[in-house]
Amino acid sequence: MAASDRDHPQVRSVTPLAWPVDQVFVMGDYLVELTSGQNRNWYWSYGASQPVNPVLRVARSAEPDRILAAYVLSNSLPVLGATVKEGKLYLAQA
Repeated sequence: MAASDRDHPQVRSVTPLAWPVDQVFVMGDYLVELTSGQNRNWYWSYGASQPVNPVLRVARSAEPDRILAAYVLSNSLPVLGATVKEGKLYLAQA
């Protein structure tokens, strides 16, 4: 935060301390974390009533807390099932 004007601070960046993860898949040296979007009331999601879209996050197995990429599934349909077969991730949404 910029604290030069204490009455009107400005947020310069946001650092997530935690995020919901429903399933984790190990794919070689990488982890694929899946947030299914089924639970719509995560207490850390910027307001309890805000919907949580399904999210895929990719991290190295050696550094699971350092997210390399995140992909939000913007259709907002929850993920009902997920599996890995022959190196490919398959998702079922409804």
